[in-house]
Amino acid sequence: MREPKYLSPSGLGTWTKDRDEYYRRYLADNRWPRDPQTQPMAAGSAFDAYVKAYMYKELKLGDDSSYELKTLFEAQVAEEWRDWAWDWGKECFDWYKGVGGLADIMLLCSGTGVLEVEMEFEVRGLVSGPGPEGVVSGPRPTDRPEGIVFMGKPDLCIRRDGGRPPVILDWKVNGACAARRPSPRPGYVNKRGAGRGCGVPYKGAIVAMDSRGDIRCLNIGITGDWGRQLAIYSWVMGAPVGEGWFCCVDQLCLDRNGVENGVLAQHRGVVMADEQRRVWDSALECWNLDWVDAHHRMLDSGPVEIKVGEGVPSWLPSVEYVLESVWLYTSGAAFRRVAACQHLMFAAIVAPTQR
Repeated sequence: MREPKYLSPSGLGTWTKDRDEYYRRYLADNRWPRDPQTQPMAAGSAFDAYVKAYMYKELKLGDDSSYELKTLFEAQVAEEWRDWAWDWGKECFDWYKGVGGLADIMLLCSGTGVLEVEMEFEVRGLVSGPGPEGVVSGPRPTDRPEGIVFMGKPDLCIRRDGGRPPVILDWKVNGACAARRPSPRPGYVNKRGAGRGCGVPYKGAIVAMDSRGDIRCLNIGITGDWGRQLAIYSWVMGAPVGEGWFCCVDQLCLDRNGVENGVLAQHRGVVMADEQRRVWDSALECWNLDWVDAHHRMLDSGPVEIKVGEGVPSWLPSVEYVLESVWLYTSGAAFRRVAACQHLMFAAIVAPTQR
């Protein structure tokens, strides 16, 4: 079994949903390869390339050629989707610009007190959690044994003066290839685009200026996978666990027909302290590896071949284990999970397939 070097938001998300999957992808000696990029993922990556290339140039952040549109696009979008994603990303970016989302972010990046704007960067550090009597501490050098080593890649970070913490921004493209446009998440401070309710905040949201001068939703925090991601970003950049940093999420809600019926939900707020504690507790359990048992170590054999109708080996706990955990290696490269019904009684595991 491998020892993890760090814990990322996506890794913790995988562990939260399926610990077997986390073990296979991050801890097993014979780790499974990453899933290939899907069309919806390519859509988000294409938009990401367009918006970051534009902002890097317009904000005059430097002369790094890696921020040129074509370079960013080809680094982020799989070759099989590039022809489609190039046009789709341009259409999506033009729509985002047209409804005013881009202007809002540009104003935030060039406002009074902005010291630095960073994009496409990796940040890593060891974070200690809540201490006695609620005392908390932020990132420490990674050679310290206490705490959790986190790694994150924020879309954009705005560093400010006057002792104000940085602003963390993330873009979310949802529903790009879906039959129906998804609904925005609760808590947005403004909605732009098609449909009813544009120009007003989410029903029930209290939108006001906080003590640091940031306009945000005061009563609905950022939660779920967004909260997990943004909490980890803020911790590894210096925030104590439990302290809410100002975060912006621009959620683009689209469908497979393009941007005609698109909605931009602008979320401005913080990850509340109780939500951060839940994320921390989950991360600590994952990081400590106390949950790993013999069941998980049996997954270390790598891809396997099966034969139908030969019975189940005595060393397997049950047929259900086979149905749940066996993967089939095909064509020497691709793999897929074995599809099975509850009534299907099959087979023994043969030797692990050589990669």
